[in-house]
Amino acid sequence: MVRAVTQFHPTVTLSALSPLIGCLGKFAGSAYLVILGFAKFVRASLLTLTCVWLLIASIGCAKPAVSQSIAASVPVQTVPLAPAPARFADEPTRSAIKHTLTAGKPINVVNEFGEVRVRFGGFSHVLEATAVAQAPIGSLMPVMQFDEASATLTAKLPPIAPGNGGMLPLAEGQRIDITLFIPEKHDLAIRTLRGLVEVRGLRANLQVRSESGDLLVRSITGALDIETGSGLIEAAFADQAIPAAQRVVTSTGAISVSFGPAYDAALSLATSGLFATEYSLNVTPLPGAEPNKSASVTLGRGVNPIEIRSKRGDVRLFRRPTFIDADSH
Repeated sequence: MVRAVTQFHPTVTLSALSPLIGCLGKFAGSAYLVILGFAKFVRASLLTLTCVWLLIASIGCAKPAVSQSIAASVPVQTVPLAPAPARFADEPTRSAIKHTLTAGKPINVVNEFGEVRVRFGGFSHVLEATAVAQAPIGSLMPVMQFDEASATLTAKLPPIAPGNGGMLPLAEGQRIDITLFIPEKHDLAIRTLRGLVEVRGLRANLQVRSESGDLLVRSITGALDIETGSGLIEAAFADQAIPAAQRVVTSTGAISVSFGPAYDAALSLATSGLFATEYSLNVTPLPGAEPNKSASVTLGRGVNPIEIRSKRGDVRLFRRPTFIDADSH
C-alpha cells in the first residue's frame, strides 16, 4: 500500500497572497493622499477666512478715522431751535355756572364742539349748566361762557394768544359736552354742528338746529321746532296736545315719532323713504319731486298741525300704549 503524504509549502502560500497585500498597500497610499489633500484645503480655507476678517476689521477701524478727519475740517455751525409749542392738559376739565334769570326770558345755547343735554330745572328762574371739556396735548381746551344780557350760553375756544383773536383748527378729541337744567316757562333754542341734542322734560317751547347731529326729544310740554341735516330724530310727544304749529324735520335722516292715545293733531308727512305707522294714512305720490310722496294722518280731532318731513329717511309713527294702574282696578 502506498500512502500519500501532503506537505505544506510556505513559499507557495505567501506568493498567492502577495497580490492582495499589494492592493491594500495601494489603497492605504491613496487614502493617505486624500487625507493630506483635505488637510491642505482646510488650512487654505482658514487662512483665506482669516485674511478676509483682518481686511474687514482694518476697513472698519479706518472708517471712523476718515470721518473724524473730514468732520474736523468742516466748521461747526450752531442753528437756533424754534421754541417748543405750549403743551396743554389732556385730562378732562369740569366747569359749572348758575344764574338767576328774569321770569320768562328765553335761553340760547350754542355748542359747535360737542353735545347738549337738557333736563327740567325746577320752578325757580335759575339756570344751571355743567360742562366737561377735553383736548389732546398741543390743543386748547374749549370753555363755556354765559352772557347774562342775552341769556346765551356759548361753547368757545380761547384765542391762541391774548389779543390775538386767531383760532387753531379743531383737533381730534377736542370737545366740550354741556348739560343744562332749564327752569319752567323759559323757552330754549339750541344750535350744534354734529353733536347730539337730548332734551327731556322741558316745560317750555323748544327749537333745535343742527348740521348733522341726532335729536332725541321726550316729554316736552311746549311746542317743538326741531331740524337737523343728516341726523336722525326720535321724538316722544307729551300726552297733551299743544295749540300751536310744530315741526320735526331732517334732510336725510330717519324720523321716529310717538304719540299718546288722546293726542289731537293733524300730521303732514313727506319722505322718499318708507312710511311705517300704526295709524291710517292718506298717501299722495309726488312723481319727480323730493320727497316723492306725502301723507296725512288725523289724531283725535286733528286741530293742531305738525309737519314731519325727511327727504330720504324713513318715517315711523307709533301709538304709545295706555298704562293702567293695577291697584286702581
